[in-house]
Amino acid sequence: MEIPLRKGRRSGLGKIVETDPATAFFADYNEDLLQQNEELKAKVDALEASKAETEERLCSTQGAHLYTDLSL
Repeated sequence: MEIPLRKGRRSGLGKIVETDPATAFFADYNEDLLQQNEELKAKVDALEASKAETEERLCSTQGAHLYTDLSL
């Protein structure tokens, strides 16, 4: 399942947020969220790769057991 991300920002809002001390926190917070999102996507990719490897090993192991059971 892939969650679509909003890539674009409305023009002009970033400059206001960055220059206004009352809202500067939100610019930093937004950047932190974007960084965390990238880190989580990398973790998901690693977990999916690990899952695929595990499933492949399980299938090959189960196939080997079926083959030995049939030869008895």
